Amino acid sequence: METHNISLLQFMLFNQLLVKKNNLYLPSIIHPEHYYFDANRKGVQTIIETFGMYQEPSYLDLRPSNASVAPIKPDPNVDLIMIGKTFLKSLNIDTKLIGMHQLTQTDAGTRVKLGVFLPEAVPKEIVTGHQWHLMIEFNNGLQIAANQHPNAVQKILLQQAIKHLKNKQQSN
Repeated sequence: METHNISLLQFMLFNQLLVKKNNLYLPSIIHPEHYYFDANRKGVQTIIETFGMYQEPSYLDLRPSNASVAPIKPDPNVDLIMIGKTFLKSLNIDTKLIGMHQLTQTDAGTRVKLGVFLPEAVPKEIVTGHQWHLMIEFNNGLQIAANQHPNAVQKILLQQAIKHLKNKQQSN
């Protein structure tokens, strides 16, 4: 998807806001099926959500990973890759579910390519349900991101962070 007038810096500020506020209210605004959310500075997220809008809520632990777990090759010249593995929190079992979102700053805004890779045996209802869930989640998150306005210091720091992450991604 392409956004206009929402920069990658604004999206990063939104993500920081999500971690900083670390409460139930903001994640519930992003998607009403987010029942619990906790995050730390290392990017680990603990959530309870109805995954794929399918049956009962799941207690999940999302852990950032590097490109070595990427199920596909990232697009060239991507500025930021958000990639992670998903575990059942209570049992510490790898669900074999990998999230991989690619974000690139454009002249008009940000290009966002969302990806969630599920095992082949997952019911079709979960796949379709999570497509809708993710679309709603990112749309609502981008609406919040549009209201984030980085100051001069934040712009410098976030641009440096993007440059650092991009270099790190390219070396993996």
